[in-house]
Amino acid sequence: MSLIIITILLALFAILSIKKTVWGVFLISALLPTYLIRFQLAGVSSTLLEGMIIVLLLVFLVRQIVRKKLGLASKESLRCKFAFPALLLLVAATIAVFVAPDRLAALGLWKAYFVEPILLLFVFVNVVETKKQLRQAIVALAASATFIALTAIVQYFTGWGIPESYDLVGARRATSFYGYPAAVGLFIAPILSLVLAFIISNGKKVAANYKLWLPAGLAVCAMTLALVFAKTEGAWLGVLAATFFALLFTKYRLKIIILSLVAIIILLAIPVTREYIVTLATFQDVSGEVRLVLWQGTARLLANNPIFGAGLAGFPALYEQYKEARHVELSLYPHNIFLNFWVETGVLGLIALLLTVWQYFKRGIKNLGVSNLPTGRQVYALPLLAAMICILVYGLVDAPYFKNDLAMLFWILMGMMIVTGNVTKNEKPA
Repeated sequence: MSLIIITILLALFAILSIKKTVWGVFLISALLPTYLIRFQLAGVSSTLLEGMIIVLLLVFLVRQIVRKKLGLASKESLRCKFAFPALLLLVAATIAVFVAPDRLAALGLWKAYFVEPILLLFVFVNVVETKKQLRQAIVALAASATFIALTAIVQYFTGWGIPESYDLVGARRATSFYGYPAAVGLFIAPILSLVLAFIISNGKKVAANYKLWLPAGLAVCAMTLALVFAKTEGAWLGVLAATFFALLFTKYRLKIIILSLVAIIILLAIPVTREYIVTLATFQDVSGEVRLVLWQGTARLLANNPIFGAGLAGFPALYEQYKEARHVELSLYPHNIFLNFWVETGVLGLIALLLTVWQYFKRGIKNLGVSNLPTGRQVYALPLLAAMICILVYGLVDAPYFKNDLAMLFWILMGMMIVTGNVTKNEKPA
């Protein structure tokens, strides 16, 4: 894109953020896929998303310095229980840059997947302060996913922009603006889970107001159709697990459990569906076989490099030494979130991920108030827990973090969980 247009867009974003910093946070949340809009400045590659994050951070820092609140904001952020795992991950990612075979490529990932998302988290938790703003953040994410979903739907019926390898007769798969179908599922699935769980936890309020159920319903339909047309089975597994979890916190949970068991029995009793489920569960399909071979090679790589892994962006090069001879596909990552972090950021990065997720669920369960159902905390804690469950379940068979928009989404969810814990202390349910 023209540098002049980029400059104008960033100037407009700066004006908006100066007027109200939280609006900048919402706009970034709504425009996560803009990392696909790339430009060069003085020979350095960047993206529109990165530009907005830098502008937002500068606006926030200047405002805090002028108000003499930067020190307080920093101290409060460091006191947060998420601070240690986040900083530990930054340390691990920094070490991974020096371990990497291509340090220039590693620096790019270090900046885009770790530094910028965590800086966005810092801004998020300091400017998002109310349940209304939390709801607006959810709307922003839903708008982003719905836009990608709508383009995927149009693309599926028109064939517009689908890479040749995915535009096969009888096997077309939508990719939206991305280069492959899984990217659609990886971005949409957690947000769809978030929206579905939000609807579940706000059932009566949503049903009573068409201004809520109409856009929410349309967004859910669009995102669901996009997953259908992208044909990403891992995404469905994540969404189903997240939705089932959310439904357990309703008064119908016993019926949900019984109906789910009955549905499983029926599906296993039908030969066609039983064969399909068994094939997927035992990794006997083509995609499953590729993953098994990939994991075997990754296990050998980690056995020889258990502490530091391959370094950032180092997996494709190092994997060549350990892969099975029958594995001819090029893979950037091992297609498992835990293996991904171990390979890319070493055992320290894996520990940081586990600590981050642990704090997330600890905070979420505390906010949820599981021993006292239903509570107002469900309104936000339940959807956020559902979204992370989707990421982790989907992450068993794919890479739901190592991409610009996905890394940002991960830390936005962290920010929302932190804010949820803060606002529930002194606010009534929204």
